[in-house]
Amino acid sequence: RVYLMSNIAKTSDALQARIRELCGDTLKEVTSHPGHWDDSAVTRIVSNPPAAYTAWLGHMPGENPSIVQARWAVYVVANVLDGERENDVGIYQLVEQLSAGLHRYRLPPSGTFELLSVQNLWSDTQSGMGVAVYGMYFKAPMPSYDKG
Repeated sequence: RVYLMSNIAKTSDALQARIRELCGDTLKEVTSHPGHWDDSAVTRIVSNPPAAYTAWLGHMPGENPSIVQARWAVYVVANVLDGERENDVGIYQLVEQLSAGLHRYRLPPSGTFELLSVQNLWSDTQSGMGVAVYGMYFKAPMPSYDKG
């Protein structure tokens, strides 16, 4: 049996390519989130700011049986909140740039991404590591299987 690249993987690749396109060389790393939030994953994510990590969070059935409503996250990490004040890349600027460039943007094989929310994921752990982490959450229609 031949296994084709899944729509989830294709969309994840397209999302990362779009983030690179929007941010240019500003980000040191754009890749997939490890998929869990244990200490080693948190250490890895906060170790290379500024960076963006993508994650497929799951999906729900849609009205059309061949389309699901997928949920995606982009986790953004930076050393400072406001880069203009600090003469560095700030999380505010990154979140604004990604919000403008991803909201209502179509990423094949999925449909149009819609920004649902942006949340500060700050915690005592991250504050001790000296970085800011924000989660950007999106929904997008996605083919539930590859029709070939």
